[in-house]
Amino acid sequence: MNLHQENIFLTALEPSAFNYGLRIINFLLSKYKIYLIFSKSYLEKNNLLNHPNIKLVYDSDNLTVMGFFEVLSKLFLIRNVYKKIEKVIKKNKFKFCLTIDAWGFNKRLQDLFYSVQPSSKRYHFIAPKTWAWGSFRNKSLKVLNKLFCIFPFEENYFKKYSINAKYVGNPLLDIIDISKDFILKKEKYSKNKVVLMPGSRPQEIKNHLPFLLKFSNFLIERGYKIYMPLSLNIKDMINQYNIPNYINLSFGNSIEILKQATFGVIASGTASLEAALCGVPHIVIYKLNPFTYFLGRLLVKLPYISLVNILLEKKLIKEHIQNLNLDKLKKDFLSLEKNRKYYLYQFLNLYKILKY
Repeated sequence: MNLHQENIFLTALEPSAFNYGLRIINFLLSKYKIYLIFSKSYLEKNNLLNHPNIKLVYDSDNLTVMGFFEVLSKLFLIRNVYKKIEKVIKKNKFKFCLTIDAWGFNKRLQDLFYSVQPSSKRYHFIAPKTWAWGSFRNKSLKVLNKLFCIFPFEENYFKKYSINAKYVGNPLLDIIDISKDFILKKEKYSKNKVVLMPGSRPQEIKNHLPFLLKFSNFLIERGYKIYMPLSLNIKDMINQYNIPNYINLSFGNSIEILKQATFGVIASGTASLEAALCGVPHIVIYKLNPFTYFLGRLLVKLPYISLVNILLEKKLIKEHIQNLNLDKLKKDFLSLEKNRKYYLYQFLNLYKILKY
């Protein structure tokens, strides 16, 4: 083992986690050598890939999967990644391991640290949403020294299960970095820009993009300019789709686009909350493998999937789940146009809820 260098291990598997991870990396980079399961494309964009204190153990762009069958298809790859991680843990002494989101993958990684190097501290940032789909996995979180939560109610929820949890504020408020007044001012100056966000995982692109491209014809007829910010990790696969020239494609800049957008149609996930905090009335869509959807219906206890609806405890954002229908989406979009001011005022409540 290398006992002289202070090392830490950090993982991020999703684009939202990459944004949080980059801020953490930049904060810790001068003090530690950082071993990463991280997006190579994001490290390159931020001039970090060749930094002497960065050691990329595995490119997480190859690990972004969601759903039962999707995970099954990558089991062999995931097993090999764990073997590689175990070798790294055995070879190097780590002060702590910080995993971000994606507890399904990171649980086994934290278990490896506990069994191979128990003296290293084990932290996890962004708690799994067991409050939505069942508490049976909370026991697995007890391997952690500390669980950092991003929603206010989570701290007390996890403490009921004897988990050392701490609410640390929501990082989106820092990343977006706008005032509540900005949201109200948007009503006056942002009039004709629609953002379409099909998701950040390859299977989300496959399930949502063709549908959104059909919907884009309706938006053009209504005189909108269309923007589609995509994640860097799917940049290579997007060429296989025939994206019309009237759609403004960009990569790795979703927050900047959302700040200027009037309305949106967005694949459910962190992007829905990002849109609301940027003052973008929107509709949520999501389509899964049918079996994965069936399992989800059995497990999920909440009536909503949009984080905005969950936090507000009401159905503000219309949700189109599994059976995507163009006529229904058009109808809900027309309603969105008529009620923009109402949505903007409702979004202000999110700042009160997330205030740290």
